[in-house]
Amino acid sequence: METCKSCHNGKKSTIVATAGFATFQPHARTDDFERYPQVWLGYHMMVGLLVGTFGFFWLHTVLWFVREYRDRQQAKLRPHVKLDTLPQALQGKHVQRFSAIWRIAHLTFALSLMLLTLTGMPLFYADADWARR
Repeated sequence: METCKSCHNGKKSTIVATAGFATFQPHARTDDFERYPQVWLGYHMMVGLLVGTFGFFWLHTVLWFVREYRDRQQAKLRPHVKLDTLPQALQGKHVQRFSAIWRIAHLTFALSLMLLTLTGMPLFYADADWARR
């Protein structure tokens, strides 16, 4: 307490260190529903959103790969564009969807999100054993 009072004494700081000063926790805990119900609810909603989003896209990707695998095993071709329905002026032409700059921008964006996720998750779960490694 004396250490706190060396700075927080009313002279150097407008905040005076009282008996409860050193016990104050400025950050709410996500696992304490009784004291921080809004933080607990927000945390669980965000984790649910994250798990739901990843679960949906992982399931979608797995099902897509299964479909592609079965099509290849059966030697089926599923063209994404029906060439015979294209106007005569477009038949035989290759259309590039994105320019090189946009492809680089998409790659940079994807890599930065992955890097932020990898570096941010240990900070978000700092109290977990796996985050300390």
